[in-house]
Amino acid sequence: MRKRFLGILLVVLLLLSTTIIEGTSSRNIGQITVMLNGKILSFDQPPIIENGRTLVPLRAIFEALGADVDWNQSEQTVTAKKDDIKITLKIGCDILVKNGEEIKLDVPAKIIGGRTLIPVRAVSEAFNAEVGWNQQTRTVIIRTIIDYIEQIISYLGCECEIVNNTKDISAIMKKYEDLFILGKTEGFIPLIIVPNRILYESMESNIDLSYRDKQGYVNDIVEKSKEINATKYLNSRIEEAKMLFEGWETYNEVDEFSGNEFDYGFLSTIDYGIEPLNKVVIAKIPTNKPWELAAWTPMGGWNECPSPEIQVAVFKYWYEKYGAIPVAVHGDTWELFVEKPPSTYDNAVKLVWEHVAFCSDAAEDINFEANWLINNNIWFFWWD
Repeated sequence: MRKRFLGILLVVLLLLSTTIIEGTSSRNIGQITVMLNGKILSFDQPPIIENGRTLVPLRAIFEALGADVDWNQSEQTVTAKKDDIKITLKIGCDILVKNGEEIKLDVPAKIIGGRTLIPVRAVSEAFNAEVGWNQQTRTVIIRTIIDYIEQIISYLGCECEIVNNTKDISAIMKKYEDLFILGKTEGFIPLIIVPNRILYESMESNIDLSYRDKQGYVNDIVEKSKEINATKYLNSRIEEAKMLFEGWETYNEVDEFSGNEFDYGFLSTIDYGIEPLNKVVIAKIPTNKPWELAAWTPMGGWNECPSPEIQVAVFKYWYEKYGAIPVAVHGDTWELFVEKPPSTYDNAVKLVWEHVAFCSDAAEDINFEANWLINNNIWFFWWD
């Protein structure tokens, strides 16, 4: 009798374990939380996990992301639009179409409990949001560009304008130029800020939050910069930089270039030089000292990117020598507009070495870059 009971118990346990294992392939065990810009979203159909991907009710997530939703019952297709982004999903299909481009999905959209569920990461990223997963709390964490914008503006504490970016870079440049002229009489310098996670986290780590006054952390960085001799700093790194460019002296002819003020454009506002980033901020930084803009938006201090105080010191040196004014900042880039470019090839070569000392990716060809600096007014720095 005892053996028979144990046998039945074993069979029941095996059946239960099989059910649990099979269930985890298409359903999650335990509640899944979805958080958008710090707020928990609620759903009438709980999210599920299928093949390692979280699926959520489509209308709730699209509307939370600020998209307009249209459902075609006959074709079993959903279309969502926000700004200049349009995405289309068909139930049971593993293809998402974004502005005509097909994107392969790990799992297709499906209907469960009378609700259409879609993969939250794919659709969120299609609308340029960033998505993370906290395994410990079983939470999907979504952050949109608006959240980063709000946080960065909060750190700045000065007047800012959010601008919708377009492929026509001249529109942003014209707005900047107008504000630059206005700022000379009203006591501010405009700065184009391209918000993203890297810039936000860099500012967060470099700002001393113990300061109640926004000007406090700016003054702290500026004071630290006064202890740095920019010329010595750059010279100490030039010899090391020259080792990367052996044989550059073999060609020193001055090529023909054409360049005028604001002609070149602000590359920081374009994603990999292809598509415009969705939104940018133009801040009216309350200072008449251009080099201090690096203290107001303290990015850097990671990898080879110089710390904010070094940036302030170098920008001050370049302003006094070339009239270089910071115009745009991204999470890993700075762009400067130059009022007095070098006038001779020899001076331009010296400046190229300073650029490479400051940012090793500033030039790939010393002679080409020297000729470029003579004829153009925009300097671009990017750190990996």
